[in-house]
Amino acid sequence: MYNHKPDNYVCPFCLVAKGIENENIISNQEDVIYHDELITAFISAGCWKNNKGHVLIIPNEHYENIYELPPLISAKIHDFEKEIALAFKEVYKCDGVSSRQHNEPSGDQDVWHYHLHVFPRYTKDNLYKTEKEHLSSRERRDFAEKLRIYFSNKPYAPVQFQKPKQLCGASVILYKGRKILLQQRKDNKCWGYHGGRVELGEYVEQTARRELYEETGLRAKSLQLFGVFSGPELHHIYPDGNEVYIIDTVYLCNDFSGTINYQKEECLDLQWFDFDKLPEALSPPIIPALRKFLRLQGSI
Repeated sequence: MYNHKPDNYVCPFCLVAKGIENENIISNQEDVIYHDELITAFISAGCWKNNKGHVLIIPNEHYENIYELPPLISAKIHDFEKEIALAFKEVYKCDGVSSRQHNEPSGDQDVWHYHLHVFPRYTKDNLYKTEKEHLSSRERRDFAEKLRIYFSNKPYAPVQFQKPKQLCGASVILYKGRKILLQQRKDNKCWGYHGGRVELGEYVEQTARRELYEETGLRAKSLQLFGVFSGPELHHIYPDGNEVYIIDTVYLCNDFSGTINYQKEECLDLQWFDFDKLPEALSPPIIPALRKFLRLQGSI
């Protein structure tokens, strides 16, 4: 929504969140002061001479601006903003703290990934009247080390904004010969088989058939119950921050009809893969069932 990133944009903040260092980014992993499954915080490579060592907080998933940012991620970012402010007061001995965040070119955004600036403030520091400068990697490392020591002594305990939910799902592993049909999810860019939440009053097999058709355009002529998968391996946090423990009833299907027509609202791609040439980026909740299926097929 209201996007301005150019085609083939290499997002530097996505690289930071993923722990990647290369020629497309100035920041490095020594700048990072905090990282979890949802957010990353690091010392900014850009600085203002009287306010050095300010921190950027970003979502790990790519959201270009505030218009796209899920409420749970926003709450997590601003909860950690308070922790940074308290750290600044103790570590930097600053007189105050301020924050700012920019959206779109007219809002002075220059990196097309949502980020929140948190600044240490000092009396008569003239933050808004000084020019942006570059902070050397050595200086960034020194600031980051001080803040990491602070958080090692006062660990951040994230507020539980929403209790984990138990999600009952039904899924279908669709295959023919030695190939399996997988879809690439739009939310996390990972590949998985087909399925979704069991609606109230819906039979589990009915859910499996419905989800298969909605996501692929294919109808199962017959389904074979493969197993019910649950437990800690099916604990999952979605990119929007929702945390679930999945109970997944998985069916096998190699007898189907129809023409492939994938669900573009939730899916980026739909492809057949050889059993021994699956994509590396698999959606974590599918791995236990898929591993068992491949083992029974003699592929692992």
